[in-house]
Amino acid sequence: MRVRKGLVLFICILVLLQSYSQTFENCRPTLFASSGTIEDKPIIFIKTICGNKAIPDVPLVVYRNSEKILKVKSDSRGNYQYIAEVPGVYSIVADFSSIGFGKTEREADMRYEPQIVVVRAGNLYEICTDSNSGVIYIEDNNTGKMLRLENKCAFYKTQSEEFKIKIKATETEKEATYIASKLLRVDYPKVVIKGKAIVIKVYENSKPINKALVELGSKRKYTSDKGVAVFRVYKPGAYKIVVKKEGYKTFEGNIEIVNEAPIKVFLPEKVELGSVFKVEVKNVDGSAIKNALIRFQDQEIFTNYYGEAYLDAKKAGTFTLRINYNEFEVNKEIIVYTKSKEKVKERKLNISVPEKIMENAPLAITVSDESGKGVRAFVEINGKLFETDESGKVTIVELEPGTYVIKATKEGYKEAYATVKIEKIQNVVYEPIVPNRILFIMLIISLSTLSYGAYRMFQKWRLRHS
Repeated sequence: MRVRKGLVLFICILVLLQSYSQTFENCRPTLFASSGTIEDKPIIFIKTICGNKAIPDVPLVVYRNSEKILKVKSDSRGNYQYIAEVPGVYSIVADFSSIGFGKTEREADMRYEPQIVVVRAGNLYEICTDSNSGVIYIEDNNTGKMLRLENKCAFYKTQSEEFKIKIKATETEKEATYIASKLLRVDYPKVVIKGKAIVIKVYENSKPINKALVELGSKRKYTSDKGVAVFRVYKPGAYKIVVKKEGYKTFEGNIEIVNEAPIKVFLPEKVELGSVFKVEVKNVDGSAIKNALIRFQDQEIFTNYYGEAYLDAKKAGTFTLRINYNEFEVNKEIIVYTKSKEKVKERKLNISVPEKIMENAPLAITVSDESGKGVRAFVEINGKLFETDESGKVTIVELEPGTYVIKATKEGYKEAYATVKIEKIQNVVYEPIVPNRILFIMLIISLSTLSYGAYRMFQKWRLRHS
């Protein structure tokens, strides 16, 4: 009785595992990791997804500078947020073996950039930093000099109008560069949306300069005691910025005023409730924008190195997705629908295979759409999953003789089936003559000869005695 109950339990577990793996059979699992901050806390955003579906309870291992520090699982929505209190390069490894795939690794760079502060008194410069390296490098007239820091500061004397300060990267820091000079240092945005505030800051090294004259097009203003001048321009175009101050070299630059933010956002118009969808943020030249902040429903997440972010559609309805990068904000509307209200017409797939092939011959499969064009799809045969290339082709080898059913699947398409027969090669066997048969024939001949001889002798004996 106990054996029967154990067998039933084992079968139930197998059925549950099979149904779980089939949920993700038509997609490839993805590990998403992005670094950012929430309420000034450094956060690594981790998400495990398969297509547009979250994969829950995926084992995750977090490494910092190659040292294992944490072993957890993603939550019911495939999410995990790790507070990276210690700077460094973090690696996250996700184990997707529970759904038939291997391990995936991603990196999140949480090193910080050291700050450099320079105070000048004549030709003497005091250089301070929060770097832990204890060393700064000076590039003065293309010559290198190394200064040891005392209590995070060092003094440097030079007659040069300009020199460069460098802090080399350490395990927890990025390389930082600072140009120290007697020239004006002006911070201003290169591109601004028309009507938005243009904040221009003027410094002597790190000290704000009061009453510096700032010209933007035909407009003129003096900086405040904080070294700030604010403008607004309502006509798009390229404008020249000029900053002047007695005793300093005049600074010149350019600002472009545009009608809208120079950011391109790519996202689906509609997503299904409970699904995971991707947002891409790019510059006008097509390059990815890293660390753009995306707000959607109750989520805040930064784009990764490729300008991508993955979000959960938790509530149905029409929502505004907000993207912030530098001083720009872009708003996009997105509809989250329930599956019962949205009817999607599935297209048809076609499978092209030979009716039969001989054993050990490669099986060539082509998957195409209704127009006959090859498409990338998943092909399942004998319990194994294969993926076609861009032209819809895949070749399978080492199949045993027999009849196989082939299934092709692709998101947005109906499943397609085909049958192929693999025939066994028939070998012609030549049976050698069995030696026992020869002996048997020879025995018959011998017995016949002996019988005939005996009969002749008997006849002669009768003739003699008759």
